[in-house]
Amino acid sequence: MPIDSNILITYGAAVNRYKKNTIIFQQDDRAKFYYQILEGQVKTFNRN
Repeated sequence: MPIDSNILITYGAAVNRYKKNTIIFQQDDRAKFYYQILEGQVKTFNRN
């Protein structure tokens, strides 16, 4: 269940839009942000 957008904005959240095939997070990156998908899809995969 997503967090209400108004609550997130109250706490300083920003809405970012990404073009298709943009890498937004890579394996072994330290978490710096909370991502909540408002529309569209996200593809995830691991490389071994």
